[in-house]
Amino acid sequence: MNSISKIIVASLLFLLLSACAVLAQQTPAPPAKEPEYVSEKGFKGKVFEIKNREPFSLYRAIYTLGSGFKGAQMSYSNEDHLIVVRDFPENIAVIEEAIKRLDVPQATPPDVEIHIHFLLASNIEGSNTQIPGEITDAVNQLRSTLTYKNYYLASSIVQRTKATGRGIGGDGNVEIGSPLFRDLTGLQYRLRADAVTVSGSPGASIIDLRNFEFELYTNPNAGGRAQIRSDLTLREGEKVVVGTASMKDKAMVLGVTAKVLK
Repeated sequence: MNSISKIIVASLLFLLLSACAVLAQQTPAPPAKEPEYVSEKGFKGKVFEIKNREPFSLYRAIYTLGSGFKGAQMSYSNEDHLIVVRDFPENIAVIEEAIKRLDVPQATPPDVEIHIHFLLASNIEGSNTQIPGEITDAVNQLRSTLTYKNYYLASSIVQRTKATGRGIGGDGNVEIGSPLFRDLTGLQYRLRADAVTVSGSPGASIIDLRNFEFELYTNPNAGGRAQIRSDLTLREGEKVVVGTASMKDKAMVLGVTAKVLK
């Protein structure tokens, strides 16, 4: 390559490098990445005294009203009846309004009285006893549909509870006074319901017993056991025969009534 060519190549390289430098100066630097959360300087704090509800239950209801930004916090204390919030003022205002709506006195759940009558049905002559008036009509209907003609009242049980959605349970021994049922020795019962709830208006209430179960059993050599299981929905004062279950050559008949106490 002669000297003139070398000069031309050098000039072109100089111009190319100069152009790259100018472009680099003209290209703006990428903007700084915005933080994924805001400054905590915008947060405020407030302590709410809870007067009528369990703080934890309110906390679960209002937790999503917080901003969710890093540094925002919400906590509760059942012992001190407090909910503490640290967040933006607008979120705190929304939370405060929600607490005002929710932290109100709750209606006292009513008392419910449940009457359970269980009878032994058979064809043994002379086994009839006086049937409780609450289920007389229902038993009279059974006489026309079942093969058993005689009914013996084994026991009556009264269970009282508050309609809080909690269950009931109980067990006990049954003393059969009639000599006609001497083969049913060591008779015991067990009852339970997973929940008792009341709905409807006063005087026309509906009582629900979820997963109601009643079991009558004796020693294995004397007849085994009889069990009735059902979800029960009772109108207040309604007289219901829940069902029957065979027990050796006899049957257990279960009647239930319920009422809401004023």
